[in-house]
Amino acid sequence: MIKNLILVNVILAISYLMYWCLLRRSTRYQFKRFYMLSVMFLALIIPWLQFEGPIEVPVQTASFVSNNIAENLNVSQEVFYDSISQESRETPLLLLIYLSISILFLIRFMLNLIKLVRKTVKFILPIKVNGLNVVMLQGKGQLFSFFNFVFSSSDRFSSLYNSNAISLHERAHSRQLHSLDIIFSELIICIMWFNPFAWLFRKAIADNHEYLADQAVLDEGVSKEEYMQVMVDHQISTNSPLASAFSYLQTKKRIKMLNRKSKRSLEYFRIGVIVCMSVAVFSCSTVKIEHKPIVVVIDAGHGGKDPGCNVDEINEKDIVLNISNMLAAYSHKDNIEIRVTRHEDQFQELHSRLDYIKKIEPDMFISLHVNHASNPEVSGAEAYYYSGPSEERSMRLAESLLSELSDHTQDSKLAPARFYLLKNTNCPGTILELGFLSNSGDREFLNQSENQALVAQSIFEGIRKFRDQSLYGY
Repeated sequence: MIKNLILVNVILAISYLMYWCLLRRSTRYQFKRFYMLSVMFLALIIPWLQFEGPIEVPVQTASFVSNNIAENLNVSQEVFYDSISQESRETPLLLLIYLSISILFLIRFMLNLIKLVRKTVKFILPIKVNGLNVVMLQGKGQLFSFFNFVFSSSDRFSSLYNSNAISLHERAHSRQLHSLDIIFSELIICIMWFNPFAWLFRKAIADNHEYLADQAVLDEGVSKEEYMQVMVDHQISTNSPLASAFSYLQTKKRIKMLNRKSKRSLEYFRIGVIVCMSVAVFSCSTVKIEHKPIVVVIDAGHGGKDPGCNVDEINEKDIVLNISNMLAAYSHKDNIEIRVTRHEDQFQELHSRLDYIKKIEPDMFISLHVNHASNPEVSGAEAYYYSGPSEERSMRLAESLLSELSDHTQDSKLAPARFYLLKNTNCPGTILELGFLSNSGDREFLNQSENQALVAQSIFEGIRKFRDQSLYGY
């Protein structure tokens, strides 16, 4: 979600810069209105319109994962798949802060809307001016419209009632439904409150409303000179963020726009350019860069007649096999394909494992093990890499894995080594010792299926972290 919000804001920034360069001084007010509203709407929905094509999961992977879950792992599907989806349930602090502030802006918007509705109900007059319902306000110097209502303080009511130009101006706001634009732009602010371009678009939309209403007054037959004099005589502002106002701050700019003349061919050229550029921007934003899936080989150490470490009838081979099969269930998640050297309790020679890795030609491999030490106090995860052609990337892979496993272990160790698989493969690889069976804490933790699922998830996160940083360059 955070990535999509960033993309939304980038699109909005580019679109506003195009507006400022090409349309800001244009007199094609209806097109400007259409452009700004369309841009704000599309900027919201386009980043969520990125679809991934279906990925066919190999039958072997799907079948042995489900079989092992049901028969070998001794862990309920609820617990296991709960760990897989845990990431989607974790709400980052940054997202919580963003949502909290957005809710505050939404509350502010609703309070302003309720305030206008209450004024409408309480102070509406039994008269109409040019088809508009009049709401009398307390205070001075206020005159603005909202839908089919015009709000006026007592000192401005006579101007509204007696000046045909002013009432026509407010009626134009009502007939052209400018209040809907204002409500929409306020809602956009609630979502993109941290983007200055969203605020600039809101102001540009309000300015354009005044130009549209001014043009509507002239189209009703009011002379330009008479109307400009009315604008100077009746410079009015409003303290309502949800209203269209006869604003003092807009008077000078509006008079300039009334007298602005531009060549039709130039206007059409600018419109054509901005349409083409907008299509290009939005088209690029919907294209999701698809990287080729990376392939990871997970080697569950030992197996069959070779139990590995054994303490209190707890075998290393069983722990790493369970975790390996859990990792296999992540295959094709987030563009990562996971292969395993064994998916059942069988013995394999090291050269067979090596041949399999070379045949697959993976982007990386991880050999899972559990350690043992004569000192029962020794604990924690360890990762080993080979000081060869892939040393730097192998070390980064090991670091990523240890970093993610740090939530489950107090100590960790990273060191070079000359293990058979490490020195005879060409891709980044690591021997990952998940803990010590000789340590009671590590042993109790690793022997529980729920914790094995957490370890598998952490390893997958480490793979993804290494992929993004070292292979994709994110």
